[in-house]
Order: sequence, then C-alpha cells, then structure tokens
Amino acid sequence: MVDAEIDAALREYARHLARQGVRPEGSPDRLERLRNDAKPGAIRRVKEYLLLDAIGEAESVAVSDTELDAEVKRRAQAMGTTAAELKAALVKNERLRGSARRCGSTAWWSSSSPRPRRPPDA
Repeated sequence: MVDAEIDAALREYARHLARQGVRPEGSPDRLERLRNDAKPGAIRRVKEYLLLDAIGEAESVAVSDTELDAEVKRRAQAMGTTAAELKAALVKNERLRGSARRCGSTAWWSSSSPRPRRPPDA
C-alpha cells in the first residue's frame, strides 16, 4: 500500500511539473531520493486511510454510487484530469471504495490532494 501511495505521489508530482512546463527528468539516483522523500508522507496517508476506513465501517458510513461519482468528477476537475482517469487510478490502487467512506468530507480530498512535497485513492 505504501509503495502504491509513493507511486501515486510521484506521478502527481510529475503532472504538477508538466502543468508548469517543466519536463520531469532525473537519474535513477534522483528517483530513489524522491521515493525516499515521499515515503514518510505516504506512510502517514496510508495510516489515515486505514483509520478512516475502520471508523467508516464501525460507524456504518455509506456513500451511494451517485455521491461517489459526483465527488470523483469534482475532484478530477480540480486535479486537471478526467473522472475516468481518476477513477481508474483509485481502482488500481484499491482506494475507490475506501475513498467512498471518506469522500463525504471535503477534508479528505483536500488533505490527500497530491502536493509537491513528494502525488487519484485519486
């Protein structure tokens, strides 16, 4: 899970650079440094996801498919991607249903928004 979160963070960071007109380049050593730099944040986010999933299950929080689709569309637009791409990334990282319990709170989307510190549960 942590590796998938690191990969997602690095992909989003590359998209961030591309939006600014910067071509992401680097040696394998630089990539490894970026991965190492991204790891603490990825671990924190995975712990947050797991904790929120457990709370959602314990509290029987449910999100309809309609609500989930609307939030994915909103979040994709904010990220400059399509809803289909974001949904595919969330499914690939096994975060779509877990995110459903969290997406009722815009705080989750904001706090998990990929940011360049490191990058669509997506």
